[in-house]
Amino acid sequence: MTYQELLDNARKATDGRCKHCRVCDGMACGGVVPGPGARGTGSTFTHSYNVLQEIKILPEVIYKSHPCTTETDFFGHKLALPLLVSPILGITGSYGLDKSDEAYAAELFRGCKDAGILAFTGDGPNPATFYSVEKPLREIGCGIPTFKPRTLEDAKRRIEWAEANGAVAISMDIDMLGNGALRAMENPIHAMDRDELGKICEMTKIPMIIRGVLTVHDSIEALQAGADAICVTNHGGRSQDGLPAAPEFLPFIADAIGGRIPVLVDGAVRSGVDMFRMLALGADFVMVGRPFVTAVCGGGAEGVKLIADKYKGELLDTMYMTDSATVKDISREKIWWPRMGFAGK
Repeated sequence: MTYQELLDNARKATDGRCKHCRVCDGMACGGVVPGPGARGTGSTFTHSYNVLQEIKILPEVIYKSHPCTTETDFFGHKLALPLLVSPILGITGSYGLDKSDEAYAAELFRGCKDAGILAFTGDGPNPATFYSVEKPLREIGCGIPTFKPRTLEDAKRRIEWAEANGAVAISMDIDMLGNGALRAMENPIHAMDRDELGKICEMTKIPMIIRGVLTVHDSIEALQAGADAICVTNHGGRSQDGLPAAPEFLPFIADAIGGRIPVLVDGAVRSGVDMFRMLALGADFVMVGRPFVTAVCGGGAEGVKLIADKYKGELLDTMYMTDSATVKDISREKIWWPRMGFAGK
């Protein structure tokens, strides 16, 4: 299967809300919610993509030849590259794919297993959404369930379920407070302070990842609450219109965290070159969302591996162009971004 065939298949399999664009930049789906777009004007999604393209790669090609590897470690799990799939479920409602969340997750997990990466899964207004991936999570693995902040009792139930079903880690989305529908549910989401986050972090035996931080303040609060990792993201523009892009704050957050816990980033990454940019800004792992929905829609597990392998090849090419033997060698010295003061060595 080629990438173009994957896109063509995905368009046929869904109802048109997502155009499955060759470059997923939010231009064709702005404001399409329910659907794949961002809230309001949709500009937060497109801004995130455009900001990332500002960053240029600085080649360094005179060096003693050596092999490069994209392999890395995620809490003891060997990954083929520092790539994780973002939590997206509710595929029928958002993309018009005639497939249950369980069936979607099964294809996603199989593809991730073949590609040597991991996938987060999501949550939503319907409590059943979170639990819908039980069978593929237990039988295939590669999964990191994600829940939203409700009550401590609710968190405890979800954490215990995730541990019992073999989850690699568990994460909590904390950045959807601007969604009135989620605040108005029978079991509504709400803000949590550091003490409440700390109680949740203490509940789990597997790594706890706090997703949805976009400022140094929230990042340090999550660290001090006991998070095992954080994810810097504006939620693909779906939490609030008018937010900054993750790359604009990632360097400050990475510096503040100072390597004490892993820093994940999620936001309009559409190639291995974009992965390199995020790693150079200080991320330890990079997350990608919408393109993997297209992958499952257009090619199932094979499509997932195709996308992951595409990113891996592009990242590896960029590493050879910049004398980066491992992903740990990717640094700010290898990028040029005058607006943020990064000008290489």
